[in-house]
Amino acid sequence: MHLQSRILLCIGSLGLANAASTTFNLTSFNGELAEDSGVLRSLRPTTDPLFDFGISGVFDSRNGDGNYHTGDISLKWRRSGEETSPWTEVSSAANRSIVPVELPTDQGRSEIARTDLSVVFAASGGLNVTRTWADYEGDLVLMFDIENDSDTAIELGGLSLPLEVNNIFTGREPEYVLQQCSFIDPYFGLDAGYAQVRRLSGKGPNMVITPFAPGTRFEGWQFLEEEKGHLDYQSWTYEGNYAWLVHTEAYSQEDWGDATPWNEPSSRVIKPGESVPYGLRFTLVPSVTDIESTVANLGLSVAVGIPGYIITGDMRGSLFLNSSTAPSAIHVSPGGALEFTEVPDSPASPWIEYSVTAGKGSFGRALVTISYQDGSTHALHYWVNADPAGDLIDKIGTHISEKQWYTDDSDPFNRAPSILSYNKETDDFIIQENRTWIAGLSDEGGAGSFVAFAMKQVISPDPGQIRQLEQFVNQTVWGFLQHSEGEEIYGVAKSLFFYAPNAMSNFSYDSSISWGSAWNKAEADRIDRAYNYVWVSLLYWALYKADRVSPGVLSMDPIWYLQQAAATVDFALGTDEATQKPNTLYSDLGLMGESIWGDLLDDLRHEDMQEQADGIKSLLQSRQQHWAQSNNPFKSEASWDCTGQEAVYYWSQYFNDTGTCNWAIQTIRGYDLTVPHWGYNGNARRYWDFLIAGNPATAAIERQIHHYGSSLNAVPLLDYYRRSDNPTSLESIYDLRMGYGGQMASLTNIDEDGFGSMAFHSYPHMLTWDSYTGDYGPSFVGHYQTAASYLVSHPDFGWIAFGGNVNRSSSAVEVTPTDSLQRRVYVAHLGLWVVLESARIESFAWSESEKALIMDIKPTENGSRNTIMWKSDGKVN
Repeated sequence: MHLQSRILLCIGSLGLANAASTTFNLTSFNGELAEDSGVLRSLRPTTDPLFDFGISGVFDSRNGDGNYHTGDISLKWRRSGEETSPWTEVSSAANRSIVPVELPTDQGRSEIARTDLSVVFAASGGLNVTRTWADYEGDLVLMFDIENDSDTAIELGGLSLPLEVNNIFTGREPEYVLQQCSFIDPYFGLDAGYAQVRRLSGKGPNMVITPFAPGTRFEGWQFLEEEKGHLDYQSWTYEGNYAWLVHTEAYSQEDWGDATPWNEPSSRVIKPGESVPYGLRFTLVPSVTDIESTVANLGLSVAVGIPGYIITGDMRGSLFLNSSTAPSAIHVSPGGALEFTEVPDSPASPWIEYSVTAGKGSFGRALVTISYQDGSTHALHYWVNADPAGDLIDKIGTHISEKQWYTDDSDPFNRAPSILSYNKETDDFIIQENRTWIAGLSDEGGAGSFVAFAMKQVISPDPGQIRQLEQFVNQTVWGFLQHSEGEEIYGVAKSLFFYAPNAMSNFSYDSSISWGSAWNKAEADRIDRAYNYVWVSLLYWALYKADRVSPGVLSMDPIWYLQQAAATVDFALGTDEATQKPNTLYSDLGLMGESIWGDLLDDLRHEDMQEQADGIKSLLQSRQQHWAQSNNPFKSEASWDCTGQEAVYYWSQYFNDTGTCNWAIQTIRGYDLTVPHWGYNGNARRYWDFLIAGNPATAAIERQIHHYGSSLNAVPLLDYYRRSDNPTSLESIYDLRMGYGGQMASLTNIDEDGFGSMAFHSYPHMLTWDSYTGDYGPSFVGHYQTAASYLVSHPDFGWIAFGGNVNRSSSAVEVTPTDSLQRRVYVAHLGLWVVLESARIESFAWSESEKALIMDIKPTENGSRNTIMWKSDGKVN
């Protein structure tokens, strides 16, 4: 038992108490408790007292019945042995007019406040709850003693501890949001679980919340339903609050339907007269890169997966464990999904290494539960696909080619031939939608599938699929989706599909759809949305690039496609000569996927199209100069966003603005995270796009897992890593781990049939992929840009690889690439970045004796394998 657990048991069993004031001053925090309810109102780090993890600025606006705060508690209970009886739920947040009883304090025990909540839980069947706020080693501790005062045993099937942070953007300027707001994310790792609170700015200090009492394991993560209120709870500007779930048996039975929970649900029987303590500890963390070391120092087991927690069939991953006690067993569910083998020559203590491989035929989520000799448990969450990464890329190409290829020549909206959005639930095209862009081949939700199909050809060109894309371009895009003549030539429409029942008598609109907000023809025909131009330009560029990868695969001159891409970008960023107004809206913002325009510039120069390249470069540079002078250059059309970082970083790097580059990376560290969970590792913060591009039957404001932000944010993270002066440091490897988690995330969206979902639903009653393809395409763009193999000499783990299998010997370390592209390699200790145009890298090895990197390369078409040796003195053989 840890020291803090022993102290908690003493505190929980004695009648210790609070200070008279609702304010407190600790070594790490200054804070304030609400006067009547005793919940947390403010929590300010002493190292940055102007910042507040709490919501003191708007607390009074959301302190009514049903508003959850840190310090509240909700229980679900029933009499023990009454398994068929429904659970009774009680919550301290339900009725704020009930004022709990403040108990005497004992300053000798460092309690801040102690409150008897029995009056609040009068309907709990005899469960009395005492809440204690305490100072422990300068950290804030929140404790609950739950006592059974009845004469029968009570089963506690649900225990929910709300955690509230300042993630409220409503009515606040984007600059305020960036500097003063935070996100909270879970790692429901049971006894090793914790929540991390990251500031949007990426600056420290940040915060971790860890179990403090034995049994306060992190079993589940609950979104807390509240009324909308004037702060717009559960909206674009206020995601809402979550709770740490200790026991989930009751929720699993009554609230979560058929969904498979992240962890095995538990309950606890409290005997008559028994008192059970639960508690959480709040600890400051200097920076996000210190989160894991802080958690380890607090006594929790720590796991690090390399390259992450997504395992494909040809991959041999690694798991490193750091625990104060030895593992006694590793259990995998479903059985056989993964195989763990302890590595005999594990790195130095305290780490233990295991190799991790996919079981034959495995697909989907895998729960790994590690039992330790001290009785604690540690949950890891993996995604497993027995197919190699390259096969997954081919699968999505086949699905789009065969199931999403729309050829109805009678379509009155001129959408044939094309790659239409798809609904896996109905196993059919999305022909009509009140969100017209989804059925109209534009915006991210409608362009997503053709973007994924195009980018697939850059990774793995297929002549038949390229024929389809060329038909799509020449028969549908050029002339219909994009203007091919006149003053608005190269303008891209917002949607080919629209709602006009009087004008479209030859089309039967579905009367079950609510058409009130659907675009009419005039709105759909508008060409002023800059985001749409990225996807059309990438379509053209991808076809040009596919011919570079596999010469002769196109039926037309590849230069035409390159010129079309350049002209599309030029129009998007340009101005109307007559009015001197921008051609498009939002062209001054960072647009998702536009970092590929850097490749476009390189290719224009490669083809001696210098004038076109210089013109686009000038437009891009003026935008970057605007960003460099902005207080928040990462905005989008929404009040806040995490998608502008990709473009802001890329062009700031391109134009040598180091300060803005560093700022972009810093904010990504606020939006993204790394934890032992396939869904949250490398996951960017997104929570509204199910409303924009998902299945309307399940659309809601909801934390999305592996929406396109994950892979697009990986673009700057991995580029920044490769530019690090010390790429083998733990701080730099943190960016590599987070970025690589994001780049591999795109593979999880692909199901066994090759269908690519836009994102995964994180609500515990869902935990499933959305049935719409939606805006998956941008995710695939980021995946292509970041697919590579990395060889790193880790300061604790030794030689490791991201995107490759490592074989070590006394004289060399060899890597067999397993990434989906196999045309890029980064060797960290050399600072060497190798990029091939078309050939495949079969293996590469660092020879310590020869001080050389040796690469075996095989052309994509027929040809003999070549071996290239790069000497550390710069010579190439």
